[in-house]
Amino acid sequence: MTRTRDFDGLARAWLELMPDEAPDRVVADVLKAVDSTPQVRRPVGAPFRRSFQMNRSSLVAAAAAALIVAYLGLSLVAGRPGPTTEASIPPSLGPQQSLGSAPSPSPQVPAGATAITDNGVLASGKTYAVAAFTPAFTFQGQDGWLVWAADSAELHVLVDAQGNKENGQFTVMRVGQVLQPGGAVGGAAAPLPADISAWFQARPDLILEAPSSIKVGGIDGTLLRGSVRPEAILPAAGRLEVACEAGVPACTADNLRSALTLWAGGFEIVALKVQGQQILIAFSAQAASWDTIRPELEAFMAGITFVSPPS
Repeated sequence: MTRTRDFDGLARAWLELMPDEAPDRVVADVLKAVDSTPQVRRPVGAPFRRSFQMNRSSLVAAAAAALIVAYLGLSLVAGRPGPTTEASIPPSLGPQQSLGSAPSPSPQVPAGATAITDNGVLASGKTYAVAAFTPAFTFQGQDGWLVWAADSAELHVLVDAQGNKENGQFTVMRVGQVLQPGGAVGGAAAPLPADISAWFQARPDLILEAPSSIKVGGIDGTLLRGSVRPEAILPAAGRLEVACEAGVPACTADNLRSALTLWAGGFEIVALKVQGQQILIAFSAQAASWDTIRPELEAFMAGITFVSPPS
């Protein structure tokens, strides 16, 4: 005698396991159960109520349909996808991208440094970095100094948290444009010269000492010390704007924070190339505070370290 498998038991076990797709074995067992299940005879004398013919093929199709409906219902309730056909991925998406997600840059902060942004106030003893700046570098904080601008091409620090520019400014800039003598933000800008150190030395509105070599974070650079000539044209309310950061379409008044500014009191500028990029490190102050603030600014510069890109 052939053993008949229990259809109810098979279906219940399959539903409890909640598979992602119906195995061929289960479908075969269901069909076998339907094929071997005896038809129940109508009791003698019972009224005839069947309004349509149910042959064996129709019964098999109905059982299969019920199986699919039950599976889809449980998939929706459990939040799991039912059986689907393979969808085509738009050609604009690469093999490592998924639908509904777009690649986004992930700024990197060197280990041990704290990310700093606009209007951040520095503290002594802490190491900071601008997450978006390239090439990456770290620097040591000074109590109460205010980060005025921090982006992919500039760190602009004011020497006090109240934003008094006259007390001293410190800038690290990846340069994009320069302003000719007599120019100002909003005026005509010139392309970045091949030798920016020589360009500074050729300006008639600056008084410069002889250039000297310097290392910043182990990288060779040229140090320029000097002041703005008293007779120089200062179109920007007592200060001289000499360069604009890379990535700014135009050196305009709307981008004032993107300008490298020299005050009449004195300045130091370091020109160096880092990872193929022209970098200027500069600080300046009004005459009244230059002598007192200069040691702090030099100590700040000494704490800069450029970080090698990951190999």
